[in-house]
Amino acid sequence: MRVPDRPSAFTSDSARDKYYAVYDRVLGELWPVPVDVTDVETRAGTVRIHRAGSATGDP
Repeated sequence: MRVPDRPSAFTSDSARDKYYAVYDRVLGELWPVPVDVTDVETRAGTVRIHRAGSATGDP
């Protein structure tokens, strides 16, 4: 059995892209503060980070 280089819960790149598009749209509509999204490549795969709220001021 071949182990994928980067395991994923998604069955295809297209499925992943559709999921993220809907997730980001809903987050933008329902979350009460601005959200920045960043994808970070790691040895285990891509990690999506959401930073919510103002980029300035105290956390």
